[in-house]
Amino acid sequence: MEGKNCSLTVRAIYDSGSQKSYIRKEITSVLGLAPFRQQLLSHALFGGERINDELHNVYTIELGSLDGNFTCNFDVVDQDIICNDIPSVPYGPWIDELKSMNIQMFDIEDNLGPIDILIGADVAGRLFTGKRRVLSSSHRILPRMDYYREN
Repeated sequence: MEGKNCSLTVRAIYDSGSQKSYIRKEITSVLGLAPFRQQLLSHALFGGERINDELHNVYTIELGSLDGNFTCNFDVVDQDIICNDIPSVPYGPWIDELKSMNIQMFDIEDNLGPIDILIGADVAGRLFTGKRRVLSSSHRILPRMDYYREN
């Protein structure tokens, strides 16, 4: 991810239940990002709990693949904490299977830390390629996103 102050590798997650995309406030400071507007939001949480209206800064960011083959610009809303202590993908047979499909996973270390970017439904549709891969090792279907672009 590019900013005024530096480039930074961030941890991102896709959440189809989120209508908006978010960025952790600390990341905006490190990168030296400037908001282009503010927005008053009320968050409805799982289980029906609602958080009162809160003013958030809105930024336009450029997020790119680690191999440099893809970038995407989109708006994000700042949030103090998105998710804390989310573990990396554990190493297993699915990692080798993904490699054989020319799909590279980057977050497979023993990393326990916060999520920096939440990609919501407002942006994710632009990233999906429409290609799907069935993994025999876990019998899961993996939707392809452009940041998993084949080499």
